[in-house]
Amino acid sequence: MEHIPDAIWFKDVQSRFVAVSRALVLKHGLNDKSEILGKTDFDFFSADVASRFYEEEQEIIVKGVPVLGEEVAEDWQDGKRSWALVNKMPLKDKDGKIIGTFGIAHDITRRKKTEEELLRMNNELIEADAAKDRMMSILAHDLKNPFTTITGLTEMLKDEAGLMDRDTIFKLSSMVYNSSTQLFALLNQLLDWLKSGTKTMEFNPKTLNLYHIAEDVGALLLAQSAVKQINILNTVPPDTEVFADQFMIQTILRNLIGNAVKYSHPGGEIVVDYWERAGEGILSVKDSGVGIPNKKLDTLFEIDKIQSTPGTREEKGSGLGLLICKEFSERHGGSIRVESQAGAGTTFFVAIPIARIPG
Repeated sequence: MEHIPDAIWFKDVQSRFVAVSRALVLKHGLNDKSEILGKTDFDFFSADVASRFYEEEQEIIVKGVPVLGEEVAEDWQDGKRSWALVNKMPLKDKDGKIIGTFGIAHDITRRKKTEEELLRMNNELIEADAAKDRMMSILAHDLKNPFTTITGLTEMLKDEAGLMDRDTIFKLSSMVYNSSTQLFALLNQLLDWLKSGTKTMEFNPKTLNLYHIAEDVGALLLAQSAVKQINILNTVPPDTEVFADQFMIQTILRNLIGNAVKYSHPGGEIVVDYWERAGEGILSVKDSGVGIPNKKLDTLFEIDKIQSTPGTREEKGSGLGLLICKEFSERHGGSIRVESQAGAGTTFFVAIPIARIPG
């Protein structure tokens, strides 16, 4: 008993320890057998676990039937949990009378934790596969639409351009251009998201001037916002510096401002702002557009719930933009959240690192 690695114990009819092995003493985190003898499981385990052990042992004493090969979870009073493979048997005197129980426990905590981790990973893979299937079906639909438009319009131009007036050709050409631009943007979003998901995208954070980045992104989206006469107002303090990956921050802003334009009414305003709180920087993009229904807010960043709602002028999208913003925010050790009310606009908040102090 002093050298066997498995824990061994003997108990009386009241489930009090009367003899224990050295391994059981160590299992309890103690130094000497005297700290266990005369005590019960209620002195070491949680009340639920101790009650279960006591009832099981009392049944063995009454019926004389052993419990063999039982996997048990051991919840200790300090909050930790261990697992053991246990055999419990009736303890008899020389006349065959049952005078208690004895048992042996083999620690299987490492194995159970491995099993739990494998189960968790398997469930995550199942969920990821389901989410990927849903995402691919959405992408197939969203990619098909502009391709169909481009193919149909170019075929019309090819076959009938000689019969069309200048205005009709210009109109059809503009439609082809708009569809191809939409398709190109969607493909870029898809590539960005796939790269971030596989961790192949390089992450190169450095000190950046956030005001200038917001100005550049606003200028990039000027043509899109001008069509709706929407004003993009950059209120980020001009000397604001953050420690971030330039491409990722630009992508976050491009998606958030682009969405704000998409869901804003003509003549609206979008405000890009920044402030510091509790040691982190908060970047916000606020619009006064159509807002987001409450039932969609909780699932806005979930891949298996991905969906896109047409804009105020029926602009199309894939729904990938917000997933990319989430991925890139978390890559910085930050986060993204949203506040919105249907009909009253939306504000996205992105937590990003403050610029590092040299040295």
